[in-house]
Amino acid sequence: MAQRIPEAVIDKIRQSVDIVDVIGQYVDLQKRGKNYFGLCPFHDENTPSFTVEAEAQFFKCFSCGRGGNVFSFLMELEGYSFVEAVQQVQEIGNVAIDYEFQTDEATPALSEMERQLLQVHREATQFYHYLLTATKAGEAALRYLHKRGLSDETIATFQIGLAPKERGMTYDYLINKGFTAKPLVASGIFVGNEQKSDRFFDRIMFPLRNEQGQTIAFSGRIWRADASTDQAKYLNSPETPLFEKNRFLFNLDQAKGAARREKELILFEGFMDVIKASEVGVKTGVASLGTSLTSHQIQLLFRYTKQLVVAYDGDQPGFKATKRAVENIRSLTPHQALKVVLFPEGLDPDEFVERHGAERFLQFLNQQRLSVMQFYRAYYRQEYSLDNDDGKLNYIKAMLGIVSQEHDLIKRDVYLQDISEDTGVKPEVLAGQLTMQPTASPAASPSWEKNSPRAEMLAPTEQKTYTLMQRAELQLFHRLLKSPETWDILALEQETFTFQTSIMQTLYLLLASYRQEHEDIIAADFYSTLAGEPEREWFQAAEQLPLPETCTRAEIKDLLSQITIKSHLKEEIERLTDAINTAKLTNDIMKMGSLNQKRIEILRELKDNR
Repeated sequence: MAQRIPEAVIDKIRQSVDIVDVIGQYVDLQKRGKNYFGLCPFHDENTPSFTVEAEAQFFKCFSCGRGGNVFSFLMELEGYSFVEAVQQVQEIGNVAIDYEFQTDEATPALSEMERQLLQVHREATQFYHYLLTATKAGEAALRYLHKRGLSDETIATFQIGLAPKERGMTYDYLINKGFTAKPLVASGIFVGNEQKSDRFFDRIMFPLRNEQGQTIAFSGRIWRADASTDQAKYLNSPETPLFEKNRFLFNLDQAKGAARREKELILFEGFMDVIKASEVGVKTGVASLGTSLTSHQIQLLFRYTKQLVVAYDGDQPGFKATKRAVENIRSLTPHQALKVVLFPEGLDPDEFVERHGAERFLQFLNQQRLSVMQFYRAYYRQEYSLDNDDGKLNYIKAMLGIVSQEHDLIKRDVYLQDISEDTGVKPEVLAGQLTMQPTASPAASPSWEKNSPRAEMLAPTEQKTYTLMQRAELQLFHRLLKSPETWDILALEQETFTFQTSIMQTLYLLLASYRQEHEDIIAADFYSTLAGEPEREWFQAAEQLPLPETCTRAEIKDLLSQITIKSHLKEEIERLTDAINTAKLTNDIMKMGSLNQKRIEILRELKDNR
């Protein structure tokens, strides 16, 4: 029977903890008026549509529709049962209660087969760990791990084990524990015609645990010096109902707690790097399983931290993997804090510890962090030679592609100074070349899956091209959305303003109506009122413009000038056409020629402003 918590205990915990503090550990919340806003942790998005109401102690996403109290937030996000969510909130808030939670496992929303698979993996983990640490058969493998620098404490923490040399031994052990053949076959632990042979024959076993700390798969490593060279060094479990490789992060179950204290996660390339770093005191390390970092994994990382440190291997493949990871992270979460550590001498973190020791490793990891731009400088300096003109030109082209994505003018200036130092080209020349760059560089194109939510969301606005006047309209609409003072400036400059593009005029009228009914403009809320797809596309294009936060009257006046110039030019063409017709009546050839010349000049100007 499920544990039942008294209502008085639930109420005390809920009333003692601020939902903003809990959700703030997962989402970067910004206060606007009475409420807090941020990017929804439940789905991919670029525009904040997730709000937390502090007074009501309630959260709501206007895009995906999820909402509820602090308990339902953790249940949705972490997959907790209600009991687990209440207990977690009590621990976060350190609420003193006269009640003891039961410690038995409760796994919500799992099928009977999934529950059996968890039990199989738990039993197999204990069996492998026992063989390694408490039997004569495991002594040689245990010495190998000790020689690699792993202590007994670390081996116990990660529940490292050893698969037996006898191929059917694990299967027979689990059968004797009461399991039937069906969950054993479905676990992926066994292969062969009758599915009784241990997949991980005589390998050191590393349990792969989910966010709740439950083993859902294994990775087995060859350790004997005389092992066949035909075998893969590491062998992972196949995908099962419990385990998807591209959604998994090694050690997240243990690192997430440390991340809340340290305010960061460190992303390593391999799980042995994570284990070795943990051995010397770094408890915030996680790793994917050798695959490119996926959008789901990135979301998972930033669910638990606001700063990520990428610390991949220092060799050439590690360099390229770092670049791919940085590009994908910046594409999905461009405003999150991101640092890079490049290990010297082509070493991976595990090798660095072995060669230089724990103290030097910790010092290097904490003090030798590069910004994203510093990383790109290092990457392209080794990619292109700066000793010849071709190398310099390629380096400049690549770096300007990166700088063009930065919209902070001060940062741009600093980056151009850096490129100038690297190449000897004057910053003002680089700045002139920068204005000719496209808005997105091929060097920074994300490698998202084609059908990912992120790709679908961005497709309309990234593929569409806009005229100069339309871009001015989008920028003005962005200011109307984000900067309340824009409405006052607009009223002062033009009492009766009209957008020239019909869709933008429709959006403007709808936004003006929304503004009359609401104290603050909430972009996500307004977006949800739009019924037409064209209006939604143009809204997204305007809302996603990467503009500085500060809005000035000079900017608005300039935008109004760009928008209204088209209507003024049209009026001038109509006036000149009437004058030409009048000149025709009097057969004034010279006047007709002069008026026609003016008309042609205005038509050219009108064409340039399309």
